[in-house]
Amino acid sequence: MRVWLVKFEETLPTDPNPRLYRMGMLAEALQASGHEVVWWASTYDHQAGRLRSSRDTVYEQGAGYQIRLLHTVSGYSRAVSGARVLNNLRQAWRLRAVADAAPPPDIIVCAMPTPELAWVSAGLGERHGVPVVLDARDMWPDIFAELLSPAMRLAAWPYVKLMRVLLGSAARRAAACTAITEPFLDWIVGYAGRPRRDTDRTFPLGYQEPRTSAAELAEAEVTLPVEPAGAFNVVFLGRLNRTVLDAFDPVLQAARLLRAEARPFRFYFAGTGDCADVLRARAVDLPEIVFLGQIRPPALAALRRRGHAALLCIARRRDYQASLSNKVFDYLAAGLPLASHLTGLVGQLVRSERCGFVYDDGEGLASGLRVLAVDEDRRRSLGRNARRIFEDRYDASRLYPRMAEYLTALAATHGRAAGS
Repeated sequence: MRVWLVKFEETLPTDPNPRLYRMGMLAEALQASGHEVVWWASTYDHQAGRLRSSRDTVYEQGAGYQIRLLHTVSGYSRAVSGARVLNNLRQAWRLRAVADAAPPPDIIVCAMPTPELAWVSAGLGERHGVPVVLDARDMWPDIFAELLSPAMRLAAWPYVKLMRVLLGSAARRAAACTAITEPFLDWIVGYAGRPRRDTDRTFPLGYQEPRTSAAELAEAEVTLPVEPAGAFNVVFLGRLNRTVLDAFDPVLQAARLLRAEARPFRFYFAGTGDCADVLRARAVDLPEIVFLGQIRPPALAALRRRGHAALLCIARRRDYQASLSNKVFDYLAAGLPLASHLTGLVGQLVRSERCGFVYDDGEGLASGLRVLAVDEDRRRSLGRNARRIFEDRYDASRLYPRMAEYLTALAATHGRAAGS
């Protein structure tokens, strides 16, 4: 069958030093199962803030796998901005204008967000007579109430209303909904205004372990900062955005409290984002907090190996409390105990599976890290539990073939594929 994947703001396998996320891993699983894949994406790399191409471009990724980039914008300065809104609308318009001329699919999988692309995908499914699956990953637009100031919420109200209308229309017309967690599935099905069906499913994000040779690790290790002998290393891997900034105070407090310890502590932040400069400024008097910027995959692997614990300093927003993010699976795969500020699904996982600890403030974070630094047996036990959970539940090499099987079965009972 031919599968259309619609996701405009995700790392592509054609990007420099790519790390594949959900759509990329699903595309590979579908291709490995013998299906034809067309991934609709953008010429603008939202993750790295760079332009891939100044015009529509097609990449061939081996037999039966095509990435089609649509040009919409040369860039925008902030993730939450008027320019981003205009780009979201333009993405949907461009997809509608171009996709009808392409060879028709047997099924369409559209990531949510954005509501605009979900609405266009539902319309394309109707015109081609094929099922559409909405895959919920972020709670747009509901979460905007927590992101925006009262004045900005008032100004954005017409656009938020439009997104709700578009998402409701798309969800009602979708053949099925998928999501990264059970709360996310309930949320997207709620927009469809119906009970759950047997075809509505949850597929965790999962994680694809990078392949890094011993030589690459050794070479990357020398690019990382020299640290004090016997340092206890806490690592954070990911985008430095508002959700990190809003949860950063406990990290600052913990770093100050742990200065008096005999064993030196280091907090490594690898990544970039809208709030990177603000975070650096707030930690300017704390050499224990080290910002590495965007580093290559071998260096990330070396940093994971250097780490003794992993940090989830993420604001307790509704969507993050209901989610298990890419960071979680990255840390579990590395066998690192989790120090989590989140108390929702991540907190429940940490407590029930004994793979880390949950903290509320700087004192709690410092106390939990101090225990891990002193009790090596406990730290290793938590790390083994983390790795076991990853292997049992969240290994992408098992997850995404199952999702591909699900889509194959759905296409076989709906639309054009059912009559072929």
